[in-house]
Amino acid sequence: MSKRQITLLLFILCVGLCAPVGAFAQTLHYGFEPDEDASLWQMTGTMQDSTSFRGTHIGHVGKHQEYAFNVGFPFHDSVSLHNQLLEVSGTFRTSASHPGALLVVSVLRDDSLLCWQGTRLGDFANTPGQWFHVSASLKLPADMLVNSKLSVYLWNRQAETWDADQISIGLSPLATPSYVPPVSFSEVRGNHVVLLQRDNVQLHYYPEGKLLLLADRNGEAMSKPLTIQTMTADSTLFEGANWTIERRQVRKTLSRLILRNDNQLFITRMTIEADHQGGELHLSFVCKPRQHTPIHRHSLMLGYLDNLSEMYTPEGFALRNRFADEYYLGQGGIRIGESDRSLLVYHPDNISSVQAKLSEKLIAFNLDYATDHPLLHYPPSKDSSDYFVDVSAKRYRTRQRIRGEFVLYAGVQTPDIACFTRLPNGFEAGIVWTEHADWADLRTQRAVNFGSEQITQAGASTGGFVKYGIPVTKSVFYNNPDQVSNQAISVGLFDGPHATIMTDTAFFGFLKQLQSKGHEICLHTPEQYTTTHKNLNEALVFMQANFGSPVWIDHGYNNKPQNNREDMVCDGLDYKSAHYAAKDWLKTGIKYLWNPYVEEFHPYADWAFEGNLMIPYPGFGQAFPLPLISKIPGHEKLFSWHTTGTLEVPEERLWDFYFSPSRLGSLINHRSIWINHVYPAWVNPEKGFWTYDQEGRIVAEPGFNSALRRIAALRYSGKLLPLTIGELMNYTLAIQHITFRIQDAQTIVLHNPSSEAISGVSMATLHKDVWVNGQRPMSRKSGDEWIFWFDMAPQSSVSIRYAGPIEETGN
Repeated sequence: MSKRQITLLLFILCVGLCAPVGAFAQTLHYGFEPDEDASLWQMTGTMQDSTSFRGTHIGHVGKHQEYAFNVGFPFHDSVSLHNQLLEVSGTFRTSASHPGALLVVSVLRDDSLLCWQGTRLGDFANTPGQWFHVSASLKLPADMLVNSKLSVYLWNRQAETWDADQISIGLSPLATPSYVPPVSFSEVRGNHVVLLQRDNVQLHYYPEGKLLLLADRNGEAMSKPLTIQTMTADSTLFEGANWTIERRQVRKTLSRLILRNDNQLFITRMTIEADHQGGELHLSFVCKPRQHTPIHRHSLMLGYLDNLSEMYTPEGFALRNRFADEYYLGQGGIRIGESDRSLLVYHPDNISSVQAKLSEKLIAFNLDYATDHPLLHYPPSKDSSDYFVDVSAKRYRTRQRIRGEFVLYAGVQTPDIACFTRLPNGFEAGIVWTEHADWADLRTQRAVNFGSEQITQAGASTGGFVKYGIPVTKSVFYNNPDQVSNQAISVGLFDGPHATIMTDTAFFGFLKQLQSKGHEICLHTPEQYTTTHKNLNEALVFMQANFGSPVWIDHGYNNKPQNNREDMVCDGLDYKSAHYAAKDWLKTGIKYLWNPYVEEFHPYADWAFEGNLMIPYPGFGQAFPLPLISKIPGHEKLFSWHTTGTLEVPEERLWDFYFSPSRLGSLINHRSIWINHVYPAWVNPEKGFWTYDQEGRIVAEPGFNSALRRIAALRYSGKLLPLTIGELMNYTLAIQHITFRIQDAQTIVLHNPSSEAISGVSMATLHKDVWVNGQRPMSRKSGDEWIFWFDMAPQSSVSIRYAGPIEETGN
């Protein structure tokens, strides 16, 4: 490769990928030949060698040279528009029998290390002295590429002699999976009838094809024909854009249309209501199933014609540029077009979710979407183990209905949208510790909560959760009828029974102390193995009377009769089973159940990044459908929450890795909520939460204390909120039930229909000067935006107005 070719290639890599995702990939190659320009490479050590892998020259590294073959360059801003796949390869040779050199890839920003990956060359070597090929790849999220630079080099960390040849570095756009199916929109033919005409919007109907679309005040189309799409659990797709007019009422103050859409699986009735003056369209749906078929999605698909203006994410971000191709918006929203051709939806709390596919100019209003309520089941079997099935897709009976409604603002001059954030009182991110009760002892419990096994009073804590004021959703066993012992699991360290309420009065007193410090105490099923209905009911009644938590955490799920068949993912939801528990849960106030679906199916495991706590890592984009809270199919009064995996810390230094300032900062910058799954009091220290001090006493692991100290400091600064599952779920549901209405071009009105007050309702906006009911709320800066918060009394409304201009931003 000539010097001009290499310079041009580096320019392409640095100037960036200005073409659409997937348009092209580029590779930087170096074979150490004399006619190749080595100016981009540092510490190459080129030499002639008749045994080279290819050509006549190789790169050579002596045993006293620690680093070699370094190449680096900055990413241009345009590259950060897309995720990138970095691929590095080369051919290497060494005489070392156990080589330890690493091929390193790192990304830095302002001398701060954003990510680092080392590939051990010895894992590819076969015979000393023989050439072998090495390849490594790294998915780079778009947010890591802004104002950052790439570095690739060999780290000769064990002082070995190395030869290298044919090194390549490739960079190509990386698309995330698509979760929005395409739509075959019908072609409009013939003349139209104006079914509805208001000051800002018209509804056009084409009798020839029975098609329905939105138009602006001048009669110009703003959408493609509205289409109902149904997908079954086996991905069979049914579409219908044919609407039959069943009723039309046009009055001076309010008009109503009722239209019917039929496909093979559903009869969908859509009611559209509109007042005379505005462009506020209220759409409601009643969907009657025609077959008893598992449904993956049932959606109204809206193809828009103008360009995207704004996107409103579930985390409360209002995105105005640098859009990705696909978004899962949940109960967020979207604005298309400008002024009298605008279409706006925000906070549609009575449908399953909203998704957007920008390359197709498509919005999916999901009336039901299986991914919004993920669920698995372990069928009972005496002969099977670890067998589970996906039962997320709801199978509707003919007497059941799918219902939904949302408001679409068409051609309306609206204020800038203030978006709900996901935590109260202006906190940007959240962390929830959920403890599973397995294999615990009172001594280890005191260590991880109070700091030492010798501390018996919460007020004297020297470390652990209580010392730093970090609440835990702590599950426990009610009793131990099988006399389960900690002896085997602890390898003889603890020979007594595992901790349960009814077998240890001191443990019960300890739990009451934790409750007084804000911890949430719930059941991890009543006992180690499948319980009886009598014991289940006794445990639930006792827990409700003494702790009052609405949370349940499954334990020991599997297929055999002894595997806690009362679990949600076993038979707890099956009303035909002797182990049916849902009725008892509701009777005793249980409504928030742990859902292990993501842990068992790992749908987004490929999109983790660099040990960050969130999976999928948000920097890869927001296409991934992963709601914070889900209704449980067939049990609409029960809700589930998920975790992505267990947190185990086998080496103390890993506490600083997982809870480093940069990773906690990433959690905050993305306004994420991380719910973990932990076993801090496990009687074997391998989980990493406790250790022994010099006197042999059980104490909280120092690294664990350091992580808690960082979290407490971020709480004090108002950025990171540690909270319980009950607190998170209560707030989330309260916000979902708030109605959001645009009153005029300057005013947003919120209404709390509940009989309960909501404290610390938090919203984000680019405006610094916000007024709520004529008063300035509490607020703080969050990136380019301002988060403000206020309280709402039961069954009350508040008005939100802006006093100042919008603050400019680059988001």
